[in-house]
Amino acid sequence: QVQRHLHPGARGGSDLGVTSWNYQACTELPLEPITSDGFGFYPERAGRQLRAAESLLRTLDAAASEDPDQALQVAFRGALRSERRAARRKLELTIDAELQEYTRHRLEGESAASVVLDIHTGEVLALASEPGFDPQVFTRGLTNEAWNAIVEDPRKPLMNKAVSGQYPPGSTFKMMVALAGLESGVITRDHRVFCNGEMELGNARFHCWKRAGHGELHLLQGIEQSCDVYFYDLALRVGVDRIAEMAERFGLGRASPFGLPGVRSGSIPTRDWKLATYGVPWQQGETLVTGIGQGFVLTTPLQLAVMTARLANGGLAVTPKILRQSVEAGGETEPPPSIGV
Repeated sequence: QVQRHLHPGARGGSDLGVTSWNYQACTELPLEPITSDGFGFYPERAGRQLRAAESLLRTLDAAASEDPDQALQVAFRGALRSERRAARRKLELTIDAELQEYTRHRLEGESAASVVLDIHTGEVLALASEPGFDPQVFTRGLTNEAWNAIVEDPRKPLMNKAVSGQYPPGSTFKMMVALAGLESGVITRDHRVFCNGEMELGNARFHCWKRAGHGELHLLQGIEQSCDVYFYDLALRVGVDRIAEMAERFGLGRASPFGLPGVRSGSIPTRDWKLATYGVPWQQGETLVTGIGQGFVLTTPLQLAVMTARLANGGLAVTPKILRQSVEAGGETEPPPSIGV
């Protein structure tokens, strides 16, 4: 049996790939072949059956190769058939229906994404990408005009921004710079920097968001005020390679082992990375902008949620998951390892 914890009547085809289910509460599905009425798509388009429930996450990408918005439906259809042949374990999504609907509602009308994680388990409680679209329209057929309106929309409704959108993380990245500085011993919490609104490097000036400056700040004040000059100075002292090493321990710069298609890895630059990618050496000015989460630094909303969870839980390497572990199948859950911070 499968318990569904998904938002009722949703149009968010770009986030979890669900169609317009009109169930008002969690439902249990019989272990029988699923018809088009069950998931809103036609079985003959679902592809080959999956062989085992434990291969669910591995099959999501394959199921999405032709139609990413049917990935979960295809995977769960296969999982149900496998469960009928096997031990009939209970498969349960981690998504909280009310929180998912609330999150999607808050993003409605925007081009945005949101991910809500349990910081101790990594369970994804909500994952939304807006604007969404109604996947049912693809089963009914689209005119050229309707298709062009979707693919040419600058807000990219077909993209699941939560896992595929890669954006500069900005000041959220300053936590990685601070931790790299502390762990390396380059600074202590009492390290002070005077911000007059800008920092000069060669013949270039790098401005703080507060043009009048923050004055003298120690580390906690630099974080509290999100002072750019403080983190320009800190990034130069620490170096881009140490910053990258810390960021990778918090889940940045690599694709999260997650069960939805289209998960991107983002970009965490190093000296060697730039030389290999662009064939030119790293410049000090690039270290400055890296220190405030700009330049070559790119992350997904899912990665930032994982980074924040690992910060908040004391440095445990939680990984995101959308399928809650079956008690019958897995027994006790191993606690996540420490990332050593």
